[in-house]
Amino acid sequence: MYLEITEYRYINHEMKHPEKRVADIIFRMRTGHAKTKKMLKRWNMTDSSDCNVCGVEEDLQHIIMECKKYETARSRLKEQVIKSGIQFRIKELLGKVAKNKQRETVKYLGQYVKDTGLIDVL
Repeated sequence: MYLEITEYRYINHEMKHPEKRVADIIFRMRTGHAKTKKMLKRWNMTDSSDCNVCGVEEDLQHIIMECKKYETARSRLKEQVIKSGIQFRIKELLGKVAKNKQRETVKYLGQYVKDTGLIDVL
């Protein structure tokens, strides 16, 4: 999934995670440059764009919202996001959210990236 950065006009310093490594990954996710298998195939860095677990194309939508491998962490993420009054959709998680909810969204997404081990992958 490639999200147009122009959709996120009001992304600012609130969208930065305090941990640089996590912030870098979230930035790549938001700009469509995360190292998903779909992107690695596009860059000719792998032969297959399929998820090793599910057998479907591995893009951000799949990794964050669908992959069976991350069900437990995703349940936690979904619960936190919904409790905060944020819709649990990929666009909201990657930045299209009200300014007063941006810090929370980044915090929860950063925790998901760490909990799943995606910090070492994306």
